[in-house]
Amino acid sequence: MTADRPVLAPDEQVQFGSYEAIFLEGEGARDLVIALTGVGDVSKPFAGYDFLRTLQLRPRLDRILIRDHARSWYRAPEGRAAMIAWCRQRAAAGRYRSVTLIGISMGAYAALTLGAEMPEVRIVALSPPFSLDTPRFGRGVVRYKVWLDRHPPVEGTDAVLTGDPARYLLLFGDEEMIDLYNLRLFQERGWPGLFLCPGGEHNLGSFLARHQRMGRVLDLAGAGAPMAELAAAAGALAVFPECHGLQMLAAREALWRGETTLADQALAEARAAVGAASPALDRLDWLRAGLLADATRALRRVQALPPARRVSLALASGGLLHLQAPEARIIQGVPVLGPLVLARLEHPGAQRLTLSCRAEVPARRNAGGRVTLDAFALEGNRALPLASGAPPAAGIAIPLTLREGAADFLLRRRCFSSGFDAVRDADQTVWSMKLRDIRLEDA
Repeated sequence: MTADRPVLAPDEQVQFGSYEAIFLEGEGARDLVIALTGVGDVSKPFAGYDFLRTLQLRPRLDRILIRDHARSWYRAPEGRAAMIAWCRQRAAAGRYRSVTLIGISMGAYAALTLGAEMPEVRIVALSPPFSLDTPRFGRGVVRYKVWLDRHPPVEGTDAVLTGDPARYLLLFGDEEMIDLYNLRLFQERGWPGLFLCPGGEHNLGSFLARHQRMGRVLDLAGAGAPMAELAAAAGALAVFPECHGLQMLAAREALWRGETTLADQALAEARAAVGAASPALDRLDWLRAGLLADATRALRRVQALPPARRVSLALASGGLLHLQAPEARIIQGVPVLGPLVLARLEHPGAQRLTLSCRAEVPARRNAGGRVTLDAFALEGNRALPLASGAPPAAGIAIPLTLREGAADFLLRRRCFSSGFDAVRDADQTVWSMKLRDIRLEDA
């Protein structure tokens, strides 16, 4: 909490079982916003509520902030009915022009489920899951599963559309496949008010705040403006069956099935719809490039994209290895990479070296995936074969010629895996190789 945004003292603070609620009275307020916190940090007595910073700057609104200490997705029965009754009482006592429920993720699901019991309120749900039913939809349909795993399955957790369709606004980002998966579940079931923010991550509240949009969205929500106006303030696009986000999801699913023609069609449609506004689409294009048979075509495709993430590894035998790919990360000293990697070895003073490593292969991989690991020298926009390695050893020895202490090369294994693609798990990270036993030797 910054010094220019002081915490307001609550006008009323109440507890209902595991649920806690705070009421902040505005100055002659005619509208009420009820903000539902997601997983949050329940150790913080006040600052752990979602939307607090933005709402405290809007004193002409009455505000209720609610959180679920059990993190039960607002399904824990102890105190739930009393909490809803208290909200209804507050809403009725204020004689407001409008009452709006808003939440992110777990709070968004709460906005939908509590809103089903309060048909007179408006609902703004940011990144909501469609259901908590992981046996039906996969464990990736929701993120936080501790409470769900510790309790018997709760019946009837699918979101239910009730009341006036115009009261709903469901906003999603296109950064994560899990959010696009949930978006499709809502879209297939005919939900109204679906919009998609290009470049938006799961925590859409933070995304909108960084782009200076969240305050305007809350101003419009508090004034009872039509939901389409809120969506426009968020910079969101209306969702339809062929929208760019659903095309991206279809493309990744097609790549997993090995149906590259369908994937290419979906990627082209997504690019035509959203242009360069979606970094996630750039990552999908990079993934597609890694599955191409022609390494030069793959290289040229990624060279036309914005620079990808780069990680670096200091080698025990000297030298520095840089690895560039959207999925690149280092876990306990092991580079974990997608199917296509732009690499650079820096070793001042060296002219010819052999880089050797063992590259672990995913146990589950996309249909038609090839496990051979290839290395290519880079000459401008051409990729020239250097070395290949295949299981069972999955090792490779790459001869490199360094110029001014550096050599650029391409690594490629035309396959990928992730828990999301294989079994709809929550792990969306694409990986194709884990480089182990990396060493340098004189050529």
